[in-house]
Amino acid sequence: MAGDTIEDMNVLDEISKDHDRLLKEMEDLKYANARTLGTRERLYDALRLHMLRHMYGEERVFYPALEDTIRDKILEAIEEHNVMKFLLQQMDDHPKDDDRWTAKLKVMEENMRHHIREEEGGIFKVASMNFSKEQLDDMGRRSEEAKESLRL
Repeated sequence: MAGDTIEDMNVLDEISKDHDRLLKEMEDLKYANARTLGTRERLYDALRLHMLRHMYGEERVFYPALEDTIRDKILEAIEEHNVMKFLLQQMDDHPKDDDRWTAKLKVMEENMRHHIREEEGGIFKVASMNFSKEQLDDMGRRSEEAKESLRL
């Protein structure tokens, strides 16, 4: 959302914006030709950075705020993040032009789409019902600050 600042984007909008960005980066990476290895590596590095920051912001701010309300869903979301981190680790260790790397990318995309559906479908609804606009705005600000503080 052009023009949004940390102060005026609620956490749900921020997460949704991140999801859109990650899906776009995933698509770009998926269609990058393995023969253009430099491009594929650059796209992967950007996706990896944005994904890790996104997960960090959710885990530091958004999920703890909801854990008492929908503990099972939050624990599941955290485990989905753990799967993504594991895949990222494995992808870091494989050549980007390897067929196994491409297979891991496909699994990552499937997991990401599943996670986004559950989060934006169910978890967002619970957050909207349980928090005021001011609380959601505050979580958005704190989540952005957490993401920016992550050093990789």
